[in-house]
Amino acid sequence: FHENAEKGVFGYCKEKRQWILFKNEGDTSLIHPCNVARDNQLAHSDTTDYFDIYTAADTSWFSASGTPLDMYFFESEDNGVDLQKTCGSFLNNGKCDLFFNTLGNYYDGGDCCASTCNHANCGRGDGIGIFGSNEIQGISFHYCVDPSLVPMTIFLNKVSSSRDPDVVDVTTVQLEDFYFTHGVDFW
Repeated sequence: FHENAEKGVFGYCKEKRQWILFKNEGDTSLIHPCNVARDNQLAHSDTTDYFDIYTAADTSWFSASGTPLDMYFFESEDNGVDLQKTCGSFLNNGKCDLFFNTLGNYYDGGDCCASTCNHANCGRGDGIGIFGSNEIQGISFHYCVDPSLVPMTIFLNKVSSSRDPDVVDVTTVQLEDFYFTHGVDFW
């Protein structure tokens, strides 16, 4: 939001049969969408005969130079004020944004789960406090919500570290207690 304090404007150009998103350069009532200079154009839709902006959400969008864009439309509860605090959030960029971690947004385009995130930065910055220590950081998917995943418990019966001699090994008594309380039959 801070990078673009001015509001963008949508307009339909009948001659090109496209929706055009362009920069707000003063009085928008004087600007015809077909006459917007390329350097003021932010994006345009694929060719469409529908004079309804809601149908344009389902079409392909392109930058002024013709590069395909991922364009998303979000409804506002408070005339856009509610969206301002999350304006720097993006779907499907490798960073889990809690604002988008809902079914309607396909769980941030898959960014919040290891099984669905396909970017190099997936899970980074989310692993503070893993293993009960705020000093250890790593890759984590703490906010993963995916109904297709099932819960799974992994029990490590021995943990050691060549770098940290203070890591405590699990004792036989602790292991037997775990098996007894969880009903695990390992025979």
